[in-house]
Amino acid sequence: MLMTKVLYEKQRKENKPLELDLIHFQTMLKNAELLLKGFFNELYNSFTPDRRSAYNKNENKKKVVNICYSIAAIRNKFVNHYPLEIGLYLAASGVSCDAINIMHNTGISVCYKTVKNYKKKIANTHLENIRKYFTEKVNIF
Repeated sequence: MLMTKVLYEKQRKENKPLELDLIHFQTMLKNAELLLKGFFNELYNSFTPDRRSAYNKNENKKKVVNICYSIAAIRNKFVNHYPLEIGLYLAASGVSCDAINIMHNTGISVCYKTVKNYKKKIANTHLENIRKYFTEKVNIF
């Protein structure tokens, strides 16, 4: 699927963060692959009846972005920034490791072990990232 390929390249090759803004997400898809022009709107229109209020239509667009990331994660396990973000959010919210693993079994999140390993990676690289930031961004003299 073209969308999965685009999201994989953005996440794994270009190291880009998740794009959750509706307009930026649509633009990213069509700029990366011309055949995806209109794909988001087609998906959105298939889920959203015309009789919905403007507010609900906008909320549905956000849900379609989530669905796109979920579809990509199902097709390719390495397009996993979105499920990882959900797992990190659940852990930060105090959800138990068993509950995170249940969410993993349903395909919504990564497993607790992945969350734990990622948190260790963040902790291990934190000091170096701070040094790098101040070296690049802050001119003391």
